[in-house]
Amino acid sequence: MKMIAMRIKNRFHIKKGQVYISFVLAAAIILTMALAGCAAIQAEPAQATEPEPLTPVEVTLISAREIKRVMTYAGKAAPGQTISVVGKITGKVKEVYFDVGDAVNQGDVLFRLDEQDILDQLKQLEAQLHQSNQAVITAENGLNSVTGGQFQSQVVQQETAIASYGKQIETAQIAIQNAELAISNAQLALNSAETSYESTLALYDEDIITKSELDRAELAYNQSKSALEQARNALSQATVNHEQLVQARSKAQQSLSLTRGQIVEDSKRQAELAIEQTKAARGVVEVQIENAKKTIEDTAVTCPMSGIINTRGVKVDEYASPQLPAFTIVNTETVNVEVNVSETLINTLYEGLVVEVYINSVRQDAFSGTIVTISPTADQTNTFPVKIEIENRGLEIKPGMFAEVHFSKEHSENTVVVPRNTVISNVDTDYVYVVRGNAAYRAPVVLGIDNGEEIEILSGVSPGDRVITKGHTFVSDGEVVNVVAETD
Repeated sequence: MKMIAMRIKNRFHIKKGQVYISFVLAAAIILTMALAGCAAIQAEPAQATEPEPLTPVEVTLISAREIKRVMTYAGKAAPGQTISVVGKITGKVKEVYFDVGDAVNQGDVLFRLDEQDILDQLKQLEAQLHQSNQAVITAENGLNSVTGGQFQSQVVQQETAIASYGKQIETAQIAIQNAELAISNAQLALNSAETSYESTLALYDEDIITKSELDRAELAYNQSKSALEQARNALSQATVNHEQLVQARSKAQQSLSLTRGQIVEDSKRQAELAIEQTKAARGVVEVQIENAKKTIEDTAVTCPMSGIINTRGVKVDEYASPQLPAFTIVNTETVNVEVNVSETLINTLYEGLVVEVYINSVRQDAFSGTIVTISPTADQTNTFPVKIEIENRGLEIKPGMFAEVHFSKEHSENTVVVPRNTVISNVDTDYVYVVRGNAAYRAPVVLGIDNGEEIEILSGVSPGDRVITKGHTFVSDGEVVNVVAETD
């Protein structure tokens, strides 16, 4: 513009007195040119302004459902039942029929002890029973001789019986001597085994030998004690048998004396008493025979319940005793999980309550467990042991597997539930954003159960509302938004 004004001034040769008029004229010309330029500009087409983009959000359609707050405790699965199997008698293992991992049924024979010694004893008792039967027959014959019959025949029979008793008494005396010798030998063996055990124990205490060597020494010591006891029992039986034979011979002698001329009634009473005594002696032997037969049955050790063999502690040709478990049987058709819960939870639990148990090594969904025991007192950790039982008919759960037990602390059904991060909290209020039409609106809410992932809305949102779950931190009340995804 300045250049244009200079050219006009030079062209019209403005004099000194005419400066003001020339300047005004120049300004008018310049203004005219500027207006013409603006008109030209306005005559050009106007360019369109692009609208600002809408905030993208994701929403969920609210429906009534349940929510619960759970407390989780960890534990391990254990067998529902565990039984240790022991034999009733001490003996040498003859046969073993099952091993670790085998399935067994109640009544199956697990192993068998050598029964030969007991069979030998049974034969001796049966011989004694035969003698007792003979004694009873003799006593009965004595009674018959008193009440009638041929006198001489009775005398001969009684004398024969007395002679037989004499031989039997001699045999019984030999049995007593043999039993006393056996006791002496067993005592010497016990003394030796005891000395050996004490020496072995001292070596074990000094870590010179292994536990298995100590166990063998202890087993030998226990076996020696058992052998001594058996020898003493044999002596006791031989002594009883001897006394019975002596008494029987004495009665037979008395019966013979009665037959030869004493008063019949007295003889009859004595004969009847002899019968009672011999029958009583026979009864003792019969009981011993029954006990021996029962002992033979005890050599076959049977399974007390169906299950799986967990451990085996016996081997063929080794000795088994009631003091050492031969087998451990577990039943895993049910398993138990024991957890220790806090005092804030314990009063909400009760026996029979069904809880969720997660064993992720087996499957991702929950097993149904039932509380079977609740400790009434806290343990040393100030928590309360609670045992949960789980059905395991498919034997999927193995003892030792890690388990999580979920206890429902709070629970609400048919209520509004939203993701926890959907709720925006200020100092004085909590709110969410709902979409109505195409705009987002702030909705103040009252909160309920909070499980850390989801939260209950007690008021402020109703089923059918569309709540913003993503993008809600970037919108404002009443703002038009772009719904890019919607879930139920």
